Amino acid sequence: QLALADKAMGSYRQALRLNPQFAPAWYNLGVLLREAGRTNEAIEATRRAAEAAPEMKEAWYNLGVLHGQAGQSDQEIAAYQRLLTIAPDFAPAWLNLGAAHGNAGRLAEAIIALERAVELAPRQPKALLALGSAYAASGQTVKAGEILQLLRPLSPQLADQLADLL
Repeated sequence: QLALADKAMGSYRQALRLNPQFAPAWYNLGVLLREAGRTNEAIEATRRAAEAAPEMKEAWYNLGVLHGQAGQSDQEIAAYQRLLTIAPDFAPAWLNLGAAHGNAGRLAEAIIALERAVELAPRQPKALLALGSAYAASGQTVKAGEILQLLRPLSPQLADQLADLL
């Protein structure tokens, strides 16, 4: 498995020597580097994909994920915000943006993003849990309780997690 991934990385690097602006090769190289646990190299490859193809939403999404894994919240937020300029109705990006703001201690911004995620995907349990948790953390327990009622039939386990915060 590892040898196959190394061979694939070599093939992508060879393609990039021929065409340094070939975004799919940068993107796929970034995915392989991420899977190999080489986060900084994965960030660089994914950034190059996003630069070469600014409308490639997968690159911006993965760039946000990678920056989050590296603890780089400002870059994580910037990647999701950039993605949302080209895909404003992409609920997973709103969810991750809300989580990134929450992790950075920006609860007001987190709530705005998470409300949008829930608006776009009202039956998505993880989005509901994140929004309910943000409401609870900001002292908005009535709103958190309303989210709890929406979450309970969708995912009793996640509802229990939210209930523990109230």
